[in-house]
Amino acid sequence: MSASRVRVAYPIAFNLLAQRAIFATPLASNPESLGGRVPHPPLAAAALGALTPRELEVLTLLAHGLSNAQIASDLFISDATAKTHVSHVLMKLDLTDRVHAVIYAYESGLVQPARGNYP
Repeated sequence: MSASRVRVAYPIAFNLLAQRAIFATPLASNPESLGGRVPHPPLAAAALGALTPRELEVLTLLAHGLSNAQIASDLFISDATAKTHVSHVLMKLDLTDRVHAVIYAYESGLVQPARGNYP
């Protein structure tokens, strides 16, 4: 995903979070569509609310598969600052690693899977 597309998607996700409407997605409102698995709705809303706007942006970029160096480049910050933001996201959400953060971002509705044809 291009950086410009992520930057466009981020304000939308942040606005949904600010309105607390982020869990009104069909995925969250219809857990049967997940084969019985239920995403993290109430807990995720509270936890995502604990993140700063910059940490939400970092989590969004992280969920799109960007490395710390790529996050730093996209946000015009140092690699060390990007690493610190990632660490804070993991700590605040009580996540074990980057993969867990990506899963959390998708299951919470912060990011949505891209629609398209893949090879």
